[in-house]
Amino acid sequence: MSDPVGLMQAVLGLGTGRSTAANALRKALASGVDPLHWCAVHFRNPPHRIMQRAAHWSSLPFAEAMPPPELDALRPSPLRFDQLSGIRLVAHRRESAALAYTAPDFFGFLRIADALKRDPALRERLCVVPYDVLRDHLIESLSSDLVHASRQTLPRHWPFATAQLDLTKPMRWGFALFMVLLTALVVVAPFTQQVWLIPFWVTAMVLPTMLRLAALATPQRSERAGRAVASEVLPIYSVLVPLRDEANMVDQLCASLARLDYPALCRKRM
Repeated sequence: MSDPVGLMQAVLGLGTGRSTAANALRKALASGVDPLHWCAVHFRNPPHRIMQRAAHWSSLPFAEAMPPPELDALRPSPLRFDQLSGIRLVAHRRESAALAYTAPDFFGFLRIADALKRDPALRERLCVVPYDVLRDHLIESLSSDLVHASRQTLPRHWPFATAQLDLTKPMRWGFALFMVLLTALVVVAPFTQQVWLIPFWVTAMVLPTMLRLAALATPQRSERAGRAVASEVLPIYSVLVPLRDEANMVDQLCASLARLDYPALCRKRM
C-alpha cells in the first residue's frame, strides 16, 4: 500500500514533519473517523482544501464543481437508497471519453495511488471533487427518486401505521361517492324544498365561521414570570447525544447545550 504518513503530510500542509503526521494519523485512527475529516475538524482546514491537497498528492486533477446532472450520460441509480451516502464515484460522459468524478476517503486515496502505479492512464479518467459537491450532485440527480422512496418507506416497513392501507379500495371510493352525493343534496336543498337537509347545510356552512369567530374572541393568556426554584430541588437530567461521523458538530452541540436555562451539575464531553 502507498505511504499513509506521506498522504497525511500532504493533507496537513507543507512543513509538516513525518513524526507530526504519523502522530496525527494515530490520533485520527484512534478516534474512529476518516483521517481527512479529522484533519478538517481539528486543524480547521476547509474540506475543499483537504481534498485538493490529497488530490495533488495522488497526482490527480481536482475540480470544485461538477457538470449539471441533466448533462450526465451515465446517471447514478443506486438500488439501495439507504446506501446512497457510501457512493464516492459518479461517471460522466465527456465527448467520446468517460470521466469519473470521485470524492475518496483517506484509504480510498491510498488505493487510488496503488492503482495509478499499475495503470498511469487512470489519471486521464479520474477527477477529484469535494465530498459535499458529489453529495449535492447525487441529491439533485436523484431528487425525484428520493422523494418517491421517502413516500414509500413508511408503508413498506410499517404497513399498519398508514391510514391509506387500512381502508380497501371499495371503501375509499364509496366514502368519496357518499361525500359527493351529500354535498349535491345540500346544495339543491333550498331549490327542492327539502327542509330536512337545511340543518346539514347550515352546519357545514356556519360551523367553520363560528369556530373562527370564537377563536378571535378568546383572550390570549398573559405570560406570567416563572417562580424561582432552588437548584437543589430540581431533578437531574442526563442528555445523551449519539453522533456518527459528525465530529464537526460536537462544538456546536456543546455550545447549544450550555445555553440551556437549567443548572448544570457537570458538563463533560465524551
